[in-house]
Amino acid sequence: MVSSEGLVRGIDRTLEYAEFTEDERPVAIQIFGGDPARMAAAAQVVESRGADIVDVNMGCPVPKIANHDAGCSLMRDPERAARIIREMVRAVRIR
Repeated sequence: MVSSEGLVRGIDRTLEYAEFTEDERPVAIQIFGGDPARMAAAAQVVESRGADIVDVNMGCPVPKIANHDAGCSLMRDPERAARIIREMVRAVRIR
């Protein structure tokens, strides 16, 4: 699970979480966040790094994540979740 903010900002530690080897394929990278535009941009980063699949975390109950409109809070706000998915689908080819 990788922060959309960290991916978009290019934070080294976050980008390390998204590293993988060819032996690990197929690779899915799960991202979390609550802003549709930032999630779309993060999906583009994941795609550019060669991931086969991008996954959206909608289950994390940790307050640090859920209190920022991400993780499990997306399940309580289906319209926001749908906007995030729509923006991500428009932004990348991987699913």
